[in-house]
Amino acid sequence: MSLLPFLEDVFAKTFHASSTASRKQNCTPASPSSCICRDPYSGEVVFQRPYLSLDDAVEKVLKTQRAFKIWKSVPLGKRIAHIQKGCVYFEDHKAELAKEITKAMGKPLSQSLFEIEAGVSKMKQLCTQAPKALETEFPPSPDEGKTRYEVQRVPKGVIEVIAPWNYPVFTALNGVIPALLSGNAVVLKHETLPAVGEAFEKAFGTFRCASAGAPGSSVGGPTPVEGLVSHLLVNVETSSILAVERDEIKHRVFTGSVGGGRGVMQTVGERAQNTKLTS
Repeated sequence: MSLLPFLEDVFAKTFHASSTASRKQNCTPASPSSCICRDPYSGEVVFQRPYLSLDDAVEKVLKTQRAFKIWKSVPLGKRIAHIQKGCVYFEDHKAELAKEITKAMGKPLSQSLFEIEAGVSKMKQLCTQAPKALETEFPPSPDEGKTRYEVQRVPKGVIEVIAPWNYPVFTALNGVIPALLSGNAVVLKHETLPAVGEAFEKAFGTFRCASAGAPGSSVGGPTPVEGLVSHLLVNVETSSILAVERDEIKHRVFTGSVGGGRGVMQTVGERAQNTKLTS
């Protein structure tokens, strides 16, 4: 019996009180060039870093695109092994990461730890479910076998995952892990809790393969490939340019407020006016 329904139920009940009590926004950019995150109770600065320039952001996305071109040919079993290795990173660093979550958003340390542990359990469960979910299907033929139908799951490319601050690990993994298991690469935008975004990059961002330039390269060889998961710390202006004027990102996964979702939808909708783009 899967523990995930239980974990998700307890997760929702446990975090309801703390998330509503800590509703005050923790990330308040002092300027378009700097990201500053504060403890919502004390106001203490817990994270401060310049946003990536447009050129640096584009280069990071291009690196992720290059990683995708190799990763898409990696067999599913080796993708699963890479995710499982990343789970070990979260298990080994859960104490320090939980402290960062608590400092940045104000939830009790015990709940931050629980979120990481529940998140790792879900990552492992997704690995278990992946072979069945991604297998090729052969629907029945409507013309008595004269036509053969086949449904394949084909990777899209670079997937952008935008995660909120209230459940920073759990909401991010819901986009990151399925994307990786299905052969995609990920740019993760976790501006309100950058420590979690950086943890995902460290856990899953680099894989090793026998020959970094060869189709069908296998994970585990001597050549490291970076950029499979990239944490993208960018301001609104740069994010909008990446969405409207660039074509590397092929799909977007958003979790957040209604207002935030409308903003993302409006920005991405402007792509329809840019005839230079392919998708």
